[in-house]
Amino acid sequence: MFALSFLSLLLSSSLAYAKPPATATKPVKPATKVTKPTKVLKPKKVTKPSKKLVTWAFLGDSITSGFGIEQNQAFPKLIENDLSKSGHKIKVINAAISGSTSASGPGRMKWLLRSKPDLLVLQLGANDGLRGVKITSIKSNLVKIINTAKKNDMKIVLIGMKLPVNYGKLYRKQFSEIYPQLAKEMKVGYLPFIEEFLKDKKYLQADGFHPNKLGHVLIKTKLLPKLKTYL
Repeated sequence: MFALSFLSLLLSSSLAYAKPPATATKPVKPATKVTKPTKVLKPKKVTKPSKKLVTWAFLGDSITSGFGIEQNQAFPKLIENDLSKSGHKIKVINAAISGSTSASGPGRMKWLLRSKPDLLVLQLGANDGLRGVKITSIKSNLVKIINTAKKNDMKIVLIGMKLPVNYGKLYRKQFSEIYPQLAKEMKVGYLPFIEEFLKDKKYLQADGFHPNKLGHVLIKTKLLPKLKTYL
């Protein structure tokens, strides 16, 4: 009896002093600092001059031909000079003839095709307007020119024209609308008429209509940035 009591007391003491088993805990990972990826700045694209010879043709009238000044002072030649200095291989054909109308355009295109232009800059119709030619006739001639250029894989830029204020208001409006409307219909490039040279006498010859040397520099400055996109 005494032996059993002593054994019970010994077991109770052992249990009382026994340490409970440690509870298993998952290790806590240190907080990771989230950083945004560094933004990589892409270098700006630099348009390199083309090594391939590019040919541009300007089909127009007295303004494009350089009436009253040397042809090498007319804006088509100034555009060629600027692009050549920038390293572009470019040949500009000035096919403009003073006094020409849109009716002469389709026939002159046959001659131009021999040079295989990459771009046609079309600036015709002012003399038609000054003579009061029907709007439908002017538009029809321009359509023929554009269609010929398209068939021969040319890019086309149509330059708008305007008439002096002494012409009828309705006719002037219909005439000036030919160019943006036609460009939209035929999906070709369009540049509005450069009016600035008409608003300041320092850009004009004595006739008050044709640009002088300074006027051609102004026209070149206005057209060149937009025409560069066709290189």
